Amino acid sequence: MEEWRVYQDMVFCSAFDERMAHDGPPALFVRTHDGDWMLSDSLSRDLTTRAGLVSRDVAHVLFRDEATGLVSWWFVTGRDLLAAHPRGQVIAAGASAEIATAYAALGRPSVSAAPA
Repeated sequence: MEEWRVYQDMVFCSAFDERMAHDGPPALFVRTHDGDWMLSDSLSRDLTTRAGLVSRDVAHVLFRDEATGLVSWWFVTGRDLLAAHPRGQVIAAGASAEIATAYAALGRPSVSAAPA
């Protein structure tokens, strides 16, 4: 997938968050209540501690918690950060528009009974 498609239509909380998304180390970004993307330093640190150093590989992902079925929409700049997560799995990955459509189809709350 062309990397520009992944960043299409993204609005970041700050210039710092945008710079980290484009040029920083592999990390995880979450959406604010306003829909802007923000680096999650705590989740990024936890994931890097579990996965170690990984290559940059940007994507929007839907991540399903195994215990609750709750699905979160995240943006990652290193997909392998989530590869061996002990409490969930990526159920979809792609460009913003594709993931937005898949996320909206889950309804509210965004719950998936089983991995796709």
